[in-house]
Amino acid sequence: MAADRSSPIPYSPSVPVVPGELSRATWDELYRIAASLSALDRPASIAGRSTEEVTVSAAVAYDRLFDEAYSVTWESPANQLDRSTGEWTCPAEGLYLVAPVIEVPPFATPAGKLYTATLRWTVTRAGVAPVQVFSTVGGEDSVPLRVIGIRLAPFSRGDSLFFDLDLTHETKTGTVQVLSILNICRQSAIR
Repeated sequence: MAADRSSPIPYSPSVPVVPGELSRATWDELYRIAASLSALDRPASIAGRSTEEVTVSAAVAYDRLFDEAYSVTWESPANQLDRSTGEWTCPAEGLYLVAPVIEVPPFATPAGKLYTATLRWTVTRAGVAPVQVFSTVGGEDSVPLRVIGIRLAPFSRGDSLFFDLDLTHETKTGTVQVLSILNICRQSAIR
């Protein structure tokens, strides 16, 4: 696959050595066009799921997601997600649709109190301070919670993204098994 931003090829226009043949620069442009067209049906993407234990407490305490038992359904190109840290690294510059879905079961022994789930997104870009975005949902502890965060955002090759989850309950503590689903798909190039 051609690089997203290839360096200009130095050449000086001249008559082709053999009459009727295309110049090197024309062949290079045709190759870039062919590589872009062949990549249209294979965008950079990842889809998978994970179940992991997350602590519930009265104080804010974040737990990293996608770093335990992450099962990949689809990943192109491979090795975008570091399964030991839960950190996704952008494989190619572009506009990405990022859609994590977190399903939290109701508390095992409901007390009729407020139960909240906060998903923290942290984006790290080269030479820039990390940016954090939060998605929060809450309700009574006898009802399951679902945090759905959908963002369309530009990423450059090498940018990273990870998710942390905080489960807060007014009076109870413990751990719950959370289902985390992650879908990321490159939508277009940025030019």
